[in-house]
Amino acid sequence: MNLSASIERGLAYVLSHQATIGFWSDWQLPPGESQMWTTAYVGYRLSGLCSRYGATLDKPLMSARNWLWGEQFSNGGWGYSHQTGPDADSTSLALLFLGNHNDVAKSQRTLCMHQQIDGGFSTYTRDLSFGSWVQSHPDVTATALLALLPTAFSFTDEAAAGVNYLRNHKRQDGLWSSFWWTSCLYTTEMTLAFLRETRQRLDCGLLISSLMKIPIPTAFETALLLMCLTRLGQARRLNTTEQATALRDEQKPDGSWRGRQILRLTSREVYEPWNVADAGPLFADQNHLFTTATVLAALGALEIAREAADD
Repeated sequence: MNLSASIERGLAYVLSHQATIGFWSDWQLPPGESQMWTTAYVGYRLSGLCSRYGATLDKPLMSARNWLWGEQFSNGGWGYSHQTGPDADSTSLALLFLGNHNDVAKSQRTLCMHQQIDGGFSTYTRDLSFGSWVQSHPDVTATALLALLPTAFSFTDEAAAGVNYLRNHKRQDGLWSSFWWTSCLYTTEMTLAFLRETRQRLDCGLLISSLMKIPIPTAFETALLLMCLTRLGQARRLNTTEQATALRDEQKPDGSWRGRQILRLTSREVYEPWNVADAGPLFADQNHLFTTATVLAALGALEIAREAADD
C-alpha cells in the first residue's frame, strides 16, 4: 500500500493552516484558541515523518520552532495559551518538538517541578490551579518522561519513580487511561513510545489483544491505535493494513481528517474521569489540525516500519 499520496495531501492541508509567523492554532476551549500547545503538538507529530518529506517540512518546522521559542514563558515552560500559563503537557510536547540542546535546560527543570510524590506528573502546579488538575495524570506523565529521556533525569530515582507510576496505573488489560482525552489510546500510545525507547519489557500479547478490542469511532483514535500496533511490531499485520486503508478512505478532499469530540476538559472535582459518565465537557479540534497531524504521524510511522522490514 502506497501511503505517500495521502501523507502529502495531509501535509498540504496542515501547512496551508500555518500562520505566516509560524504557529498553528486549533481548539476553542473557554480560554479561547490554542496556539502554543497546538504548535508544539503538530510540530512534534510532523517532525517524526521520514526524510523524504524534508524538503516540504524543513522551513515550516523551523518557522514553528522559532515562533515557540519566542512565546516561551519566563519560567521556561509553555502552555495552552498565554491566558492559562505554563503546563507540563504543553512544555513536554514543546521539548519533544524542539529537541535536546543547551537552550532547553531551563524548560527541563521547570517540567521536573510538576512531578508529584507518587512519581507522576501533574498538568499544573499548585500556584496555577487546584483540585484534580494538580494531581498526577497518566497521559501527562508518559509525555513528560518521554520529553526528559535525553537528559540526566533519566538516570535518577525520580525517573524510576515515574516509571513505577506508569506501571502502577496500568489497567488489567495492559492499557493506560487518559485524564484529558476520551480514549485510553492517547496515553497508551505515549506510554508505549516511552517504554519502547527505554527498552522496558512489555506483555505484547496482552497489549495487542486488548488494543484490538477497543472501539475506534474517530480518525484520531484509529491513528493512535495504528501507532500502538506499529510500536508493537505489527506493521505487517492485516489489521494495520485495514486501519491504514480506512484512514486513507476517510481523508477529506482538502487533505484533512475531520476532528471529533476527543478532548475532555475534566472537572477539577473529578479525579478518575475514566470512571465517571460525565467528567467534563467535550471538545473537537475545529481546525482538524490535531487529528490530521496524528493521522500523518501514524501513516508515517507505518511507512517507515514497513520500509525497514523490506530492507
